Amino acid sequence: MDTQEAMPEYVLQPHAISRAMYRLSATARKIIAVGMAIIPPDLSSRIAVFSFNDFCQALGLERSGERYALIQDAILECIRADITIDTSKKWKTFTWVQCAEIDKETNLITIEFSAGLVEYLLELKKMYARIELRDLGKLQSLYAIRLYEMAKSYESLAGKNGNREKCWFFERSIAELRKILGVEDGIYPMTADFRRYVIEGPVKEINEAGLGLAVVLEYIKKGRTLAAVRFSCQKDVRLVKGRRKKSAEALSVSESDPREAQTREEKEQEHLKKRYPDEYVRLVEEERGKPRQGFHTDGTWEIHTTQQALKRLKEKYGIRR
Repeated sequence: MDTQEAMPEYVLQPHAISRAMYRLSATARKIIAVGMAIIPPDLSSRIAVFSFNDFCQALGLERSGERYALIQDAILECIRADITIDTSKKWKTFTWVQCAEIDKETNLITIEFSAGLVEYLLELKKMYARIELRDLGKLQSLYAIRLYEMAKSYESLAGKNGNREKCWFFERSIAELRKILGVEDGIYPMTADFRRYVIEGPVKEINEAGLGLAVVLEYIKKGRTLAAVRFSCQKDVRLVKGRRKKSAEALSVSESDPREAQTREEKEQEHLKKRYPDEYVRLVEEERGKPRQGFHTDGTWEIHTTQQALKRLKEKYGIRR
């Protein structure tokens, strides 16, 4: 180790960072993660100091001259890039890093996070997710890193609010994902391409990286329009070494064909709505009064509230033909 203290193995990352709007290269994002892992959790210092060797070791990466050159460019990117945090109370944007340097004699990298960003993080609720740095090191694409950190930020919902043990989900519309991931309208303008390169490819990378997490995608439609994407997650999933499994198999959403299960569920939901219309309306109103959790738009929240109302009806009455 080049620095005096041992490098941390993980970062306690605020949910506000995981769910923020920004775009960084994969290398720049990993620099930010290592820096945030080094500064104290109470954010009493904004300065992180580490060597190139520390950086590679923390992330489980091989050292090379090419990677060192990438770090210089990535640090410059961190200074120029913006991060926007949009909560129910405020919309605020910052630069990630205020200043940085590489000491050529000691080989130490110093980055000082933006004062405004750190001060604002201190204002927010102390809600964090533990993200292993070596897990980030296994992911190569920015979109995979972003979707992974978003998934981790909702992990505390596992086994709660009707979720199965070790399972949870979050939803975003295509428009929301474009903003969060920094995908401009001119990039992948066709929804099919956006799904392939920004959602499905990165999710496949997450599932095959051996991170103990599997993600299954569900496209939620209103009529013919794609209303939202649901990311159903399960932790402690281990893929068999030397074999690749489809994400749906890894998650084991249903013992039967998922398409058949979905069709059956839709029929059951329609049956419940027709049999108990007044109670269904009342339950929907109750669900609307609850905290939104991971749902940012009215469209995705509306879908969630109706699904939860139907779930409660099913738990109370079952399916009676």
